Amino acid sequence: MIARPLPDGFLCIRQLDHAALAGELARTWGGAMPLLDPRAPVERAIARHDAGWVELDREPLWDPTTGLPHTYRSYSGDDALDVAMRSVEIVGAEDPYAGWLVSRHFASFHAGSEAPAARAWVTAQVGHRAELLSRAWPLVGREALHPYVLEANFDWLQLLDGLSLALCEAWDDWESRETCAEYGERGDPRGEVPRADGTRAHWCASAGGGG
Repeated sequence: MIARPLPDGFLCIRQLDHAALAGELARTWGGAMPLLDPRAPVERAIARHDAGWVELDREPLWDPTTGLPHTYRSYSGDDALDVAMRSVEIVGAEDPYAGWLVSRHFASFHAGSEAPAARAWVTAQVGHRAELLSRAWPLVGREALHPYVLEANFDWLQLLDGLSLALCEAWDDWESRETCAEYGERGDPRGEVPRADGTRAHWCASAGGGG
């Protein structure tokens, strides 16, 4: 859940809707990014990466410290890990290549955790991703499994996830992790996010950021 404060209350946006917006950006961005390859599974990963949030979006828990529903930022570590597990399971069952990207996405969030359950899950995902790629190979071909292709597609998932959050939460600006400009190359994509008042917020993708 995303809870965006408004002058007369707050706007709740489901994680599934935020992810669908990221998927729409992937489909329509055009010349600002390379053509996704393999297109269908990468678009699926971007549009479905938060599939595990369905239950908590349907019946959100309330945060007594804010008086608002818990958001993706404020749920407990155990709840967040449950979401990660469900998201990987759901998307991996739909498409193993997309499942690899979603696993990589959530593992990046939990990699620094000191919680034993999170550390065990991140470690187990290394083997699980290998199994996902073995199932994906006949569907997408060898080239799609090259490390630079996988990492580039992971970059685009991370970037479009962040850009969708920027739109949903009306961030003034934000900075992402370093992002591939082309498959096999590194670069600094930059752009603007339109605000509701007609002005535009700037974003950049560069090394060392968090989006």
